Amino acid sequence: ESILLFNEMKQQNVTADLAVYNSLLHTYAKLNRDSEVSSLLQEIKAAGFKPNQITYTILLDMYAKKKNVKFAMGVCETAAREGIQLDTYM
Repeated sequence: ESILLFNEMKQQNVTADLAVYNSLLHTYAKLNRDSEVSSLLQEIKAAGFKPNQITYTILLDMYAKKKNVKFAMGVCETAAREGIQLDTYM
C-alpha cells in the first residue's frame, strides 16, 4: 500500500519528505527487497535528505535479521560518523 501511494505521489509531482521515504524504506526492508532498499537510500540522498536515526535503525534491523554482520556494522559505523545514536530497541 505504501509503495502504491509513493508511486502515486511521484506521478502527481508531490514531493516526499524523509518520513515518507522512511516509511517506504521500512516496507521494502520488511519485504526483503534489498535492491529497492539500496536504490531508495540513494534516492533519499539525491533528494537532499540526510538519513536520520529512523533510517539507520530500519537498515540495522534489516541486516541484523538477515544475520549480515558486515552490513550491520557498516550501518553502525556510518551512523556514528554522522553523530546519530541508533535506537537500541528494534
